[in-house]
Amino acid sequence: MMKEEGHTMGAIRGTYIDGKVVLDRPVKWVEGTEVWIELVDPPYGCLPEDDDNSSEAIARRLALMDRMEPVGMTEEDIAAWEKVRAEDKAWFIAHLDEYHAKIDKLFP
Repeated sequence: MMKEEGHTMGAIRGTYIDGKVVLDRPVKWVEGTEVWIELVDPPYGCLPEDDDNSSEAIARRLALMDRMEPVGMTEEDIAAWEKVRAEDKAWFIAHLDEYHAKIDKLFP
């Protein structure tokens, strides 16, 4: 394997954008260096079956989650979300006895 600035040159990740592969980091290769391109993950939407709990299926799900763009939330969005969560929690705690009574009726 080649070495580049302290890195062993094995695989380098990149993303296919507008018909070109854009590498995740710059490299100092000689012009014309031959590379091997391999699809890491099939396109979005290719989830394993829900009941597939094999290590490959779990790795596939995790890889798809890693590819998801982060949700851009402003400070105001976060504050509003936390307010709703606090209100939901307070409502649930206030109605906990009713909830338990319903469960007790289902399982006497």
